[in-house]
Amino acid sequence: MRHLAAFAAALHLFLPPVHAIAAPAQAPIHLPGNLPSAAIPLAPTPYRLTMKVTMITTGDMTEGPGNTEDEIYFVLAGLTKIKGTESVRIRRTVRPQISRDFWEMGNTSADDFRVSIFEGGLGVKDTAVFGVLVGEQDNQSLSAIAAAFTLAIVGLVERMAIDLAVGDDTTQTSMDGLSGEVTKLSNQMMSSGDELMGAVAVMVNKGKLTVRTPPNTSSSLLSSTENSAAVQLTGGGGKYRLDFKLENKSEARPTTQTFLSREQDQCGEPDLYVEKNGGGTVKVIKGDGGVPVRVKDDVFQWHCGTMSEDDGTNAPDDTKYVEVTRAPSGGTIEWDCYHEREATPEYSW
Repeated sequence: MRHLAAFAAALHLFLPPVHAIAAPAQAPIHLPGNLPSAAIPLAPTPYRLTMKVTMITTGDMTEGPGNTEDEIYFVLAGLTKIKGTESVRIRRTVRPQISRDFWEMGNTSADDFRVSIFEGGLGVKDTAVFGVLVGEQDNQSLSAIAAAFTLAIVGLVERMAIDLAVGDDTTQTSMDGLSGEVTKLSNQMMSSGDELMGAVAVMVNKGKLTVRTPPNTSSSLLSSTENSAAVQLTGGGGKYRLDFKLENKSEARPTTQTFLSREQDQCGEPDLYVEKNGGGTVKVIKGDGGVPVRVKDDVFQWHCGTMSEDDGTNAPDDTKYVEVTRAPSGGTIEWDCYHEREATPEYSW
């Protein structure tokens, strides 16, 4: 309970007192999208909040030989207050939208992926708050992880509900609904024996992004501006970086990639030509590393030496993108195979 109280106190820094929310702004408000600082829009500004997850060191590297890759996913829940109306943003367990239900991260797989947390309009008096927790699929005992998840998930999200409360029936209903969602999510994660890599609380208010790292969640803030923030996670024996960016929704949506496998083939000739989606080829010479090619499908064609030499690779289902590496000598080709899609938002309004 001592840790939970400290956790809640830290999150309470997010929002000003209720009377301050209603007060007129005394200073220019800077909004993403190159709006003049004096131009406070009457209509809501369309925002997008993205998150990039980067692996620095995997947690499984500390668990012994042969276990080097992490299996990463994350969970979300939150509240929004828009035009005075509070809405619970129902819990979500976020995984790749393909047959692979986690992002494989490590030295022999992927080192980053990008997602979109929300897209939606927010006025200068509106607020959106989310709890983001990064988990790693593992087989830990329930007793080893229960305390960490209870403090991080329940304390984080329920405290956000309290901070957004205005004392009416709708607020109590929202808090009760959010508490039920969090309890289900917490029980599911803990019963699976998954490890908590870290947790953060993210708020957008008056056109500014604020990110807090609660105590007891192996998280620390590295940098922060009005529309970006970087956080380091050190839970589960690993080290990860989260980069948040608040941008105008009019900017193009990012893509997200999911590592599927590393395949190998042979080509002893100096030049390799890989057929790309939409026609044409990409030339890859010996010694090249990580050459990106968007392929037509999971059975893609390539040519060793000349275009008259036809070869192909049977990649995993859902492959849309490969990174090609060739050894400086010999004939080894490595294909890092990925699924790629547009990063659609987890929440929208």
